[in-house]
Amino acid sequence: MKRIPNSIQEAVEDCVNDARKRDPQLSIDRLGDMVGERKWTLYKWMESGCIPLQKVMAFEHACGANHITRYLCASARLLCVAMPSGRLPAPGDIEAVQSSCSDAVSALLRYAAGKANTETTEAALSKAMEQLAAERAQVQRADQPELAFT
Repeated sequence: MKRIPNSIQEAVEDCVNDARKRDPQLSIDRLGDMVGERKWTLYKWMESGCIPLQKVMAFEHACGANHITRYLCASARLLCVAMPSGRLPAPGDIEAVQSSCSDAVSALLRYAAGKANTETTEAALSKAMEQLAAERAQVQRADQPELAFT
């Protein structure tokens, strides 16, 4: 689970960075074309954080990342949970949830002992809660699974 950005500007930059990691040849010009904007507009979004709401989904889709959406959820004190497909959990999924829960409890114990900061503890707790909520939603939808289109 990725960390939650601290601002809209950081979220926009994180989206661009993820897009460039995915495709090192991706330029701001090409990314702008994918979103339907000029490169200077994207630079303005990164500098000011003023991205029109109707452009967020297209921008995140072009980047292959959802940092802006996750920032908005976190700033509203909401958990961001992926839409469940109703699939059965794989052993790796269960191990990841168990590991996140252990990390969260450890972080909470370190925080209570004054050995961890608020940001680290909150990140560990959020990660565990998001993973548990996602698996809960999968269980709720298991009786009505979606078709697996590949």
